Amino acid sequence: MVFVGAVILLAILWGTYWYGASQIGAALLDRVAAAAAARGYTAECDDIAGGGFPFSIDFSCSRARLTGGSSMQAAVDGFSARTPLYRPWTVRSTADGPLALTLPTRASDITASWQRAETTVDAGIGGLSGIAIRLENLQVDVPAGAGALPFAALNLALGEASVTPATDDDYRISAMAHGVALEEPETGRALPKIDLDADLSILGLGDSLGLDPRRAISAWIADGGNLRIDELTVDADTVSANAAGSLALSTDGKLSGDVDVTITGIESLPDLVESIYPKARDQTEQVVAAMTAFTRPVETPGGPARQMTLLIRENVVSIGILPIGVIPTLAF
Repeated sequence: MVFVGAVILLAILWGTYWYGASQIGAALLDRVAAAAAARGYTAECDDIAGGGFPFSIDFSCSRARLTGGSSMQAAVDGFSARTPLYRPWTVRSTADGPLALTLPTRASDITASWQRAETTVDAGIGGLSGIAIRLENLQVDVPAGAGALPFAALNLALGEASVTPATDDDYRISAMAHGVALEEPETGRALPKIDLDADLSILGLGDSLGLDPRRAISAWIADGGNLRIDELTVDADTVSANAAGSLALSTDGKLSGDVDVTITGIESLPDLVESIYPKARDQTEQVVAAMTAFTRPVETPGGPARQMTLLIRENVVSIGILPIGVIPTLAF
């Protein structure tokens, strides 16, 4: 009898917990809508439904829309989110395609579809602690004449990105984009496919992104933050580049540091650049000549390669004494 009573009491307490959590979730949605409205945006959901009892708080709507000033509108057919009660600060959301995006002054919509789009958000008492995004088989189409993006179509086989806590007060940024294929807006010509893998560390950011991640990052930049490139790899056609090094941010968002770069297939770089920017071949050949002069030959698992150190000083990138580019200033 005591056991039965304990089970009944536990069920009542759990039901109360679930109901209270669902009310908190509803209040949070209202706060999100209010925050969007304060910034001039309107967030709407059709056919809102909730559930998930007894182990999670579920939310879904048949169509979600975000409207902003100057006629900007984004709409997606189907959105759902789930928070497991055993991890109440974790929210996993999925969005069903397609996405229709209307930008100011554009006559046509940009459309995107995907096989899977998932976002996971982790938070704690101090605010947001981490976020992860996964996209599978993304396809973006830009109508002719829209002019909103520098490509007519984009295909992405698999994309992942995450910002998660690491050791001490560091944060880790991991990203991958495999099978990136672009088409030129005017000719429809397919550009070489690209694979990207990145693993970076933001040093000394803190143990949480807080309630306002933008403010936390701005404060980190103002304090002169430090970045470590653990791995940055780009593969395009027969050219592959791998980079690693450390960078420091000045209080005004300018980068300085040294980055070691290993390039496989450097002799094919002019052909690759010409296939993307036909008028840049001569300039690329000059850069390749400088790279060859300031690099040393090495053997890698992918074959013979050239290795060099890029010098970055106040956003200016140089090979030896030869400047080759400028990095945009970071600002939030």
